[in-house]
Amino acid sequence: MGQRERFILFLVGAALGVALLMAFNSRGNPQRDERKRVADALSLPGMYYDYAVQGKSFFGHYVLGERRTKLPNGGVRRELVTGGRNRFDAEGRVMPQYAILIVEEYAPGVEPAETAAVAAVDFFYADRGEVRLKPGRALPPGALPASVQPQAEPAGGLSVSVDPRSLKGETAFALADLLAGLPKTADAVESAALRHIDWRREVEQIKANSTR
Repeated sequence: MGQRERFILFLVGAALGVALLMAFNSRGNPQRDERKRVADALSLPGMYYDYAVQGKSFFGHYVLGERRTKLPNGGVRRELVTGGRNRFDAEGRVMPQYAILIVEEYAPGVEPAETAAVAAVDFFYADRGEVRLKPGRALPPGALPASVQPQAEPAGGLSVSVDPRSLKGETAFALADLLAGLPKTADAVESAALRHIDWRREVEQIKANSTR
């Protein structure tokens, strides 16, 4: 076999190898696809789940705003706002960012610190919430500031949101405070709160998929 024939065979073999590799990669892998689906649906950055499960406190440059409240039992509630996960669409473009409210509770006698144990923790979206209206009522004009964008929900009520980039420093808790006081300032409102993140359910999903 001459050099030309060997070269042609090499090219044919390489082409077949590439074709087989592409065909293999294009085939669906149910376990891999399910892990990706779960990962894409997670609400929090990965380390947040680890910290929550282990009872670690959140301290770092990612904290955009913080405040503390003394509880009647002598404990401390620490609230902090941070950014959310980096998200990308199917074409790799960065999707709009969002903000997270972390609520930590410390046992009586324990002051918040990087090494202190957290007795309880919960997570909410800091830039979006839900307003439930009383039957037959509507939110009066001017009840929401211009920075809050309302959207009617098919099941009734409103979903509200603000630009997450505005939630930092003194304004980090702007939407949380607005919604907390809305039932008192607007008679048409039955309840209003930030949207809760069911992080425990997401932890169970992570565990279920990590063993596959």
